[in-house]
Amino acid sequence: MAECMARIGANPTVAREEAAQWFVLGGGAEAKTCEARALEALGARGTAAVILAGIAADRGNGLPKATRAAMMQDAGRLWLGEKQYRLSLEALNRAVALGLRDADLLAMRAEAKGRLGMWPEAVADLSAALERAPGRADLLTLRAAANRKSGDPLAGLADAEAALRKLPHYPEALFEKGASLVVLDRVPEALKVWFKLIELHPDSEMAELARRNMQRLSGN
Repeated sequence: MAECMARIGANPTVAREEAAQWFVLGGGAEAKTCEARALEALGARGTAAVILAGIAADRGNGLPKATRAAMMQDAGRLWLGEKQYRLSLEALNRAVALGLRDADLLAMRAEAKGRLGMWPEAVADLSAALERAPGRADLLTLRAAANRKSGDPLAGLADAEAALRKLPHYPEALFEKGASLVVLDRVPEALKVWFKLIELHPDSEMAELARRNMQRLSGN
């Protein structure tokens, strides 16, 4: 695969054509994987995901189970990026069934579940992720959002504050702290947090989101 990735880096269109020819000549799963990576580089992420999921689902291709699980995770990642949330969740569930249960996979699956409105299930995945990676500020912040959207803003606030103890200026955690405070009807405190966020990270996506929320709160 190293040679394949080098060819993709040089010219993904040519690499895809060569991978297709390689498959015809008996390249098997490795050739199809190379084609999928080339398609991803060309922006055809949905097609790449279909190919990777197909390879991962084939128990007779000689690939180790761990490799198939990683491919299924990649398919889930690509579908998530294409906003194909149901397909992403199905692929990530299959990656878990193949034995892959690291924190990043669980966080990715939580995002897919959240996009489908399955917020309590997203909280469960993020809690499992935090068991594997205790204290990670990004995971705490994601769980803060999932808790808030599950109707538990107190838990969301606790997670956001825990993330900020790890990374005091983390913009996503500052936003989530403010958002939970708003739901708890502690608007002055929320505004103070969001003003801090805007001061620290004026050009960030989180600062813009805070500004929009503050405008809604003011009725403008």
